[in-house]
Amino acid sequence: MQDAAYDSREFAAHHRIHQEFIEEISNVAKKYFMEEKSISFEVINFLKHWLRDHILVTDQKYAAALRNKGFATQSWEFSASTFMSDKQQASTQTTKRWWNLW
Repeated sequence: MQDAAYDSREFAAHHRIHQEFIEEISNVAKKYFMEEKSISFEVINFLKHWLRDHILVTDQKYAAALRNKGFATQSWEFSASTFMSDKQQASTQTTKRWWNLW
């Protein structure tokens, strides 16, 4: 992002979001490993939504900056569109997977 001259304030905000994510996951891991507490569906739900929203919304903000500076984003875009296509196909199946409950 810095190599693409992405706005420094946006970069700092994006970096802060990742730091908060790391802290949240570290706290969950600490509870799991140190306090022997199980990882709940609430945590799985948090991860699912955070990753989906972050990749499909937040990360899209800097994709244009990368493209404008000549960085190839086609493989990322292809992966995202393939993922969404697979997700739509999976949701039409009669058997629901446990991670599609939310």
